[in-house]
Amino acid sequence: MSTINGRACVVNGKPVDKVFSNGRQVYGRNLVTGTSNELITMTISGWGNSRTYKPNGTYGAGKYYASAYIENTTPVDMTIWIRVDGSGYNIKSDIIPAGQNGVVSFTFDILEGDSLYGIWVGFSKSQTESYTYNYKEMMVTRTPSPWTPAPEDILN
Repeated sequence: MSTINGRACVVNGKPVDKVFSNGRQVYGRNLVTGTSNELITMTISGWGNSRTYKPNGTYGAGKYYASAYIENTTPVDMTIWIRVDGSGYNIKSDIIPAGQNGVVSFTFDILEGDSLYGIWVGFSKSQTESYTYNYKEMMVTRTPSPWTPAPEDILN
């Protein structure tokens, strides 16, 4: 039997990343900790790295979806950064231009043997000045399979 414990859907005592009902995804768990649906304000220089959110739960090779709402009050472009370890690379989303607000989202792959290390909102390039910006609802979730139900979607 599955239950929602306030943070995750739990099936037989184990949190699951997504749940399907009648061929539609009805639940998808955020795989990073410490994010908020309230605006978080950061004042940073350099790459503008906000605190790095760490993944939680089960994840591995496959497709992932990342998103965040950014209020870019800076004079520079902002983006989401994803750190993947194993191959040691960073991935970034499209940008929110200086002075604009909006949601950035993108799909990315984690290869076999690599792991999701962290996610943060930051400047699209290094800055020497210190700038303040806001963001909320930073999410990393598993994207649905192109067909449903996929074997990993079946809850016993």
